[in-house]
Amino acid sequence: MLRGLTKEESLKWLDSWGQAIENDAVYGFGLSKMLYFRAPIFKIYDASFSLKGVFDNNPALWGQKIMGFNILSPEAIKNLPLDSKLVVLTSDYNNVREQLQAFGLKEKENFIKVSVFWSLWTYYKHAQRLTMWSMGLHITDRCSLACDYCAALIPKLTLKEGDRPLELLQEDMDLLFSMVNFVSVLYISGGEALMHKELPQFLDYLHDRHFHKCAAVCINTNGTMIPGKGILDRCAAYGVEIRISDYSEAGIPGYGRTFERLKKNLDDYGIVVSIADAPWYDFYLSDESRAALRESGPKGLMRHFAACPVQAAIFSDGFFYSCDKSYFIRKAGLIKNDMSIDALDFRALKPENQDDRLLTLMSILNYYASPALQACRFCAGCQGTSLYPPARAPRARQPRKA
Repeated sequence: MLRGLTKEESLKWLDSWGQAIENDAVYGFGLSKMLYFRAPIFKIYDASFSLKGVFDNNPALWGQKIMGFNILSPEAIKNLPLDSKLVVLTSDYNNVREQLQAFGLKEKENFIKVSVFWSLWTYYKHAQRLTMWSMGLHITDRCSLACDYCAALIPKLTLKEGDRPLELLQEDMDLLFSMVNFVSVLYISGGEALMHKELPQFLDYLHDRHFHKCAAVCINTNGTMIPGKGILDRCAAYGVEIRISDYSEAGIPGYGRTFERLKKNLDDYGIVVSIADAPWYDFYLSDESRAALRESGPKGLMRHFAACPVQAAIFSDGFFYSCDKSYFIRKAGLIKNDMSIDALDFRALKPENQDDRLLTLMSILNYYASPALQACRFCAGCQGTSLYPPARAPRARQPRKA
């Protein structure tokens, strides 16, 4: 949300939204599942969470009061003061953005996504408590596939470590939650996360120490692995969800059978499963696009940076990266400088220090200093939605046998 803004502009923006939140002067848009499922998370901190009203496109709801929210016609937006603030609660953000812009409202200044609002709301309403919509944890470089264009650049890694040691993963979680009070969804990923040999022990540690600080813990898998009983037992007992990326169209031999067997096993254990069937994108720029980006100069690079809607944070080795692609690009050795140049070192932060907490909030909201733009020279942006086209569609295959 703070991408492309200077530090001074970011602080001014934060103050504007902070005042609106403290004065309970924020409206919502969209009475969707997002509101039903996420409102209880707000109530973890305050049962009196409220909005001035919720605008919705469904005429049948206008004038009703649902979950304590007055439902209003979007036409009423025309009568709001120019400095009004709205949070978009529906997942259909792009269409709502166009609708609100047609009313003369400005993105960032007048309206934001609910994922951004949640971090702001808990910070300004609850004594600088830091919360995140999601956080990724990279636990292994090993994978059961060899994708030609891997989103995590696994085939290109020059710092390939295999499984990250259990004690380092534990230290990372302790450090993360020493500063961050709550994470809506903690994603455990790889590579192929199910290949980590100490995953059951890590789940035990998370459950004992930090599960109460997460609304959900989710393991990402590519659908090629059948987890062992140790993992299945813990996922069932601890309520860990499994998110399967569906690579059925990738032409992987035997994938369909394994995929169906995996779903059945998880269902037999009563484990919550979600299927990620969104298009599979190549995030990294072609040589031609990189050349065009270089020719556009610093201003062109800033436009490319600001156009990217990515909000996929990752935590590793004590560093918080607002963008996981920046982490993987540096890990792959495509940039030869210090990996921490565009990350926030949690080891240098003090939870009781107000300036450190503000800096962490800014990082959660994608504030970047200019050195971070170096990674953007290689990246097409989240799901290829930036100003430059990606290289080409990725493919996957089973690794060759040694």
